[in-house]
Amino acid sequence: MAVTATSAREAEPRHSYRWAMLVLVWASYVSFGVVNNSTAPLVSAVMRDLDLSFTQMGTILGAWPVVYIGVAYLAGAFIDRVGLRVSVGIGVLLVALSGILRGFATGFETMLACVAVFGLGGPLISIGAPKAISVWFAGRERGTAVGFYSTAPTVGAITALATANSLVLPLVGSWRGVFVFYGVATVAVAAVWWLAARDAPPGAQGPPADPHGRARNDGAPLSMMALVRMRTVWTILIVVFGGFLVGHAINAWLPRVLQSYGMTAVDAGLWAAVTTALGLPGVLLVPRWSPPGQRRYVVALILAMGGAGTLAMSMGAGPLLVAGLALYGLLRASLLPVLILTLMDSPAVGARNMGAVAGLAFTTGEVGGFLGPFLMGSLLDLTGAFLSGLVVLSIISFMMIPVTLLVAEPRRSRDEAAAT
Repeated sequence: MAVTATSAREAEPRHSYRWAMLVLVWASYVSFGVVNNSTAPLVSAVMRDLDLSFTQMGTILGAWPVVYIGVAYLAGAFIDRVGLRVSVGIGVLLVALSGILRGFATGFETMLACVAVFGLGGPLISIGAPKAISVWFAGRERGTAVGFYSTAPTVGAITALATANSLVLPLVGSWRGVFVFYGVATVAVAAVWWLAARDAPPGAQGPPADPHGRARNDGAPLSMMALVRMRTVWTILIVVFGGFLVGHAINAWLPRVLQSYGMTAVDAGLWAAVTTALGLPGVLLVPRWSPPGQRRYVVALILAMGGAGTLAMSMGAGPLLVAGLALYGLLRASLLPVLILTLMDSPAVGARNMGAVAGLAFTTGEVGGFLGPFLMGSLLDLTGAFLSGLVVLSIISFMMIPVTLLVAEPRRSRDEAAAT
């Protein structure tokens, strides 16, 4: 077999700094998760002090995905062009700014604007993370790296949900101080990133591929339309849309759902944190042990468990609620990492196009990310209960399963195939 550029790369010694970059990416993504989830445990206090309706609060919770939608593809192209160090560094600073500004909001409009700033910085982190893995890692190490970095937003969510009311609020005295506290902590993460982060080693991206997986010699990444026409890409985009819609709705409203069943704000935050924590082992292990060619079945299982868990949550307090939280939490966080790994290993995408294709995925996903919290808030205002919203989210999860089975994926990743 002729030696390809990819197999040549596979034969070269891998840069030892890749592990330091993985930790830096992880820390940046943790800050993303903390600031993103800092509002959910404070919903009741923010609504009371700013005199907000449930629909207004749902709009605020979904504000940053709207901005994200507009900039994600451009952010991916920006990352491909200027490199990881500058782009992700800017992203972490913008996320920090969003967190700090929330502490100074005076009403619906100002809080909406403060949360919207997160949509400018968030995509540079969430798209930069898979881009970093695609250029710093190869072969089976990619599954390990994807699993590890994917724990970061979950760790961030757990941190915010578990500490906002129980630790940080007593320390700083108000919900405004909680936002400022998390924002300042994110500034510290940004400082470490700017000091230590590096761009990819020379030649790490390899030659680009055309939509059929053949090597190209012009050095140009694929266009957006060329990427969208790939079956692997467009089917995954649909699943990402549904996954984000359900995930953002649950993440944004879960503490409030639990409070509606009689829990205190502290207990609701802790239960939401435990639900999120249940997904950590799966995020670490599922991407690594999902075999190429079979990942669509793994995604289908994740969607089925998430849908069943969401349906059980709608049935009120008691054993069914606990079972629903467990079913939803165990594998739900593994959905996006497995989908991203499938895209990363597609011969037609490759490392050179990973920023752009991840931008497409997150653009599509955040359309659902906005609709989810808004839908839940609107249905709550209409019906006075979370039952209808949770049932709708469950149905959406089940509807994504047949789409998942249409995903075209290679039996082996391009790196593993080249190595043979």
